[in-house]
Amino acid sequence: MTFKNIISCLLLSTSIYSQTRILKGHVYDKKNQEIGGATLVLYSDKDDIISYTTSDKKGSFEIKDSLKIEYRLVVRHVSFLEKTKVFSKKDLEKEEIIIDFILENNTLNLEEIVVTSDKKGTHTLDLSKLNIQESDDLKTILEKNPNLAIDDSGVIIYKGKNIDKILINNKEAFVNQNELALKSVKKRMIKNIQVIDDYKDDFYISFDEVGETVLNLNTKESFKNVFTGSVSANYGYHNKYQLKGDGFLFSENTNAFVTNNTNNIISTSISNIELGNIFGRHSSFSPYEIAELSKIISLQKQVKNYFFSISNLTLRNTMEKLRHSSVYYYIKPSKVKTIYENINTLENKALSKSYNEMTSNGNSVLGRTSIDYKLSRKIIASNLVGIYFADNNYDNNIKNTLFKNESFSDNYTEFYSSNRVFSIFNNSVLTMKTAKNIILKANVYMKMENDSMNNKYTIDDILSNNNQDFNFKRNIIEPSLSFNHKLNEDFEYSIVSDYTFSNEYLKEKINDNNSIKRRINNSSIGIKIWGEILENISYDASFSLARNTNKLSLDKENNSLFIPIQFYVKHEKGNHSIVCTFNRSESINNLESGINRTSSSNIILIGREDYPIEYSESNNGNIYYSYNNLFYGESFSIGSSYSKHKNYLSRTLLDIEENFFKFRLFTADSRSTYTVYSDFSKTLFQITYPVKLYLKINASSSFYPSMINEKKVSQNEVALYPKFKIETLSDHLINFKTSFGLSFGYNKLTRKTHDSYIYNRVIKSSFSILFKNENLNGKMTLLYNNRLINNKIYNTQEINVSLSYKIEKITFSISSRNFGQLFSIYDNFQYKSRLTISDGIDKVVINNKPLAYIIFGITYDF
Repeated sequence: MTFKNIISCLLLSTSIYSQTRILKGHVYDKKNQEIGGATLVLYSDKDDIISYTTSDKKGSFEIKDSLKIEYRLVVRHVSFLEKTKVFSKKDLEKEEIIIDFILENNTLNLEEIVVTSDKKGTHTLDLSKLNIQESDDLKTILEKNPNLAIDDSGVIIYKGKNIDKILINNKEAFVNQNELALKSVKKRMIKNIQVIDDYKDDFYISFDEVGETVLNLNTKESFKNVFTGSVSANYGYHNKYQLKGDGFLFSENTNAFVTNNTNNIISTSISNIELGNIFGRHSSFSPYEIAELSKIISLQKQVKNYFFSISNLTLRNTMEKLRHSSVYYYIKPSKVKTIYENINTLENKALSKSYNEMTSNGNSVLGRTSIDYKLSRKIIASNLVGIYFADNNYDNNIKNTLFKNESFSDNYTEFYSSNRVFSIFNNSVLTMKTAKNIILKANVYMKMENDSMNNKYTIDDILSNNNQDFNFKRNIIEPSLSFNHKLNEDFEYSIVSDYTFSNEYLKEKINDNNSIKRRINNSSIGIKIWGEILENISYDASFSLARNTNKLSLDKENNSLFIPIQFYVKHEKGNHSIVCTFNRSESINNLESGINRTSSSNIILIGREDYPIEYSESNNGNIYYSYNNLFYGESFSIGSSYSKHKNYLSRTLLDIEENFFKFRLFTADSRSTYTVYSDFSKTLFQITYPVKLYLKINASSSFYPSMINEKKVSQNEVALYPKFKIETLSDHLINFKTSFGLSFGYNKLTRKTHDSYIYNRVIKSSFSILFKNENLNGKMTLLYNNRLINNKIYNTQEINVSLSYKIEKITFSISSRNFGQLFSIYDNFQYKSRLTISDGIDKVVINNKPLAYIIFGITYDF
């Protein structure tokens, strides 16, 4: 044989053994039961990932890719031991290779078997490719993973779904406490991080409903059954300081922690969204509870003075038959803020210019205790008790220039408000599995609320006639009963009956004629169905018939029927998923819409007596596609949403009297919003020099009516938000991070004679240099904001610096915010100026006082 022929044969042989093959088969346990959610990864002989898939609910899998000798197929499942198939020359003689795996139980991992559904897998995040150190917090770790996104309020997003629960060693630890976990849990505690797609706990009786997505952090053995945490003290220029401490106990049955953060540099460990979720019943929040809740935590950096202290105690204990959970917060905020405010009509006619110094302070307690008890294997009783108390004071000192009838006048207004909110609630649930395919559930929710709002005004030191002192009382009881029936593996239904009885009373102490009572009697009966169509399509839908009876103290009554609708359809195959959702709901107008009242510092709202018995309707739809591949470190999603709000209350400006803007409430026909969004994230050059790339775009258009001079006009609000971020993740000492975001929009006002436009544009960019090794951790960030509002440009430049050095358990640090402003490198007149268009006016707010500091600190880990 000639040399040329030998080379030809070798080349032919190589091509034969590297061509595309089909690998298919099943995954079973020792009892020959199919295993769904098993992960199968095809590796090359150099340990590179070639392809990846998961087994379906019938245990079957299929991979179509190139194959060579010494390639191996590894199958993993959290509940079973790993198994590997190495391919030989004989295997490669077949175009279709059939392999059946039989896995052995993982007896050392029984806790994970409890919480992991057979239908979905548990994915362990690969931390080895990220440049992270033992001192890095959970937020730093997750932000480097392209499959997870974290927004500014601490919401963790995975495959388009929010993660609100973080487990420690497969037991509940941080529930609606993402901010706390993200900042307090360090890499030094973590052995690995898992995403559980379909988590269902052991104190929840169901058939096979779709579970929630959670994070599970497995701790190192040295952090189990010991009290661990850290304490830190920071102090610096202009008397800025931060005192912080946290302690954690993670054991077999108990996860507990206590934290405190006291500072005057705007630092917290929880968001307003998470505080709201402590109650878990947003629909029962009164407008006064919502208003005070939104003011408890303010992270706005544009303040003159600031103080904030938050303490938290969380205790969660899980035993065989009993589970207990308690979460309590004490919060003490205080701040002084100054702003300039310009208000114009939508026809660009000046109404007022003002300078406002706002002072606020208060105390708040929020908490809940829940107990779940297994009366038997098929009966679980649960009880939840919650409390919400807030006592807040506000003082606004306003220098005004008012424009009216081509003339202007100056005055000085002081507005003082003292608001107190107190409510307690109890929710009792009894769940019984009376037969193999039948579940009964009884629920009783009760709430009592008592609030007071005291508003006082002086204009040029003269007491105003617009002072008001209100008391609001409300009692609610909501019993419900449901019957769940599972017909087969692919179809279940539930019949639910609800009843709501509520008494509300809003009384003005100064003027009893400006008081109002309301009684609500609502009942509904509905059906909910869920299951699967074909192999990869799941659905969840509910339909109800609601009868509403609302009666006012003025002998006005409204009876109505409504059909709420909600459905969810999901098609998922491998790393791809398509989700479609829709819901139709209604909400009753606030009780205070039936009277005249003062709102905010200088606003009077004129209500109408029949508004509190009327409803608004909301219709929301959403469809999106997502691709998420943990192994290749990439994700992509694209979607569109639509919302329509009918018969909602809006406001129109009537006049300006004694420095008060007088608005009248009116019923707007509808507001429609269309949104298109997409994002892409990928880790590039994973082996040589890993770089995380993140791209996002959001476009929306809203149509709604307004009133100008008692005439209805149409408005169209259009907005576009493109954004990108790039971050290097190498193991070198220095890495880089940069971002660029653009917000562009306009508001179009359509009238019979002509159209007018109001434009705004915001450019945000940042560049960071990161220094990191085993002991050193530093970051310097340059920020630049450029805002175009009503043809005027506002620029802001900032320099933020942080540097820390760790020696065993002690860390020395220095951090600075607005370094450039502090040392007069920059002279920024405005910070985070913004334009709002609503109620027939446009408002430009200019924050002129930034928080600037430089502090030195020491932290001790124990």
